[in-house]
Amino acid sequence: MCGAALPPALIKRLEVAAENTEVVEIIGLDWALTQIRDLLAHDAPGYHLYIMNRAKSALALAAGLAA
Repeated sequence: MCGAALPPALIKRLEVAAENTEVVEIIGLDWALTQIRDLLAHDAPGYHLYIMNRAKSALALAAGLAA
């Protein structure tokens, strides 16, 4: 609805895993971790997550960033 589009590389990974929701979630977490780490490595002052009632994913991101 906002006009945003996913990067083609992410779309391809999601399409391959479309039948396995656990793998789709792992792909999303991996993508988010990579983006956040890259932002922080390039001196972003921080990041903000909209978790949309997905506490498990938010906790997994926090754990991944702490590692």
